[in-house]
Amino acid sequence: MDGPLLEAFLDSPFNAAAHVRMYLFFAHLFGLALGVLLVLAGLSLVVQNVWCRYFCPYSGLLGVLSLASPLRITRTQATCIDCRRCTQVCPSRIQVHRAGRVGSDECTACYRCVAVTGLAMLSGHWRTSLSRTDYLQLVPAAEGNGQP
Repeated sequence: MDGPLLEAFLDSPFNAAAHVRMYLFFAHLFGLALGVLLVLAGLSLVVQNVWCRYFCPYSGLLGVLSLASPLRITRTQATCIDCRRCTQVCPSRIQVHRAGRVGSDECTACYRCVAVTGLAMLSGHWRTSLSRTDYLQLVPAAEGNGQP
């Protein structure tokens, strides 16, 4: 959203209603809601991104859609330097460095693993069927900063 549109949204009746509903939710927490929040907080201490990985419906939708994506993460064994940085930055803890093509429903196509391969691509250690122009168009669109 640009500035004027964001300001209009913040001053809208919908936003006011959302604030009141959120206040009422937290002001009058029922036992079940409080229990769910405490369980999620506890699980978050043990499992990284537990909400996003196992409970969030939006993340689940992204994961299922990523299975059919023509832009799935693909790595070439012959040019991989096996630094494992792609795996280290993956918020879903997918073993990207072991995959020829990432086929996990936990992959939400955040492309963090691809971002760390930029240097590898420049140095000739990473090859892909996408052109530089494709990346210049697709990466900003995936980050929400551009148009597809």
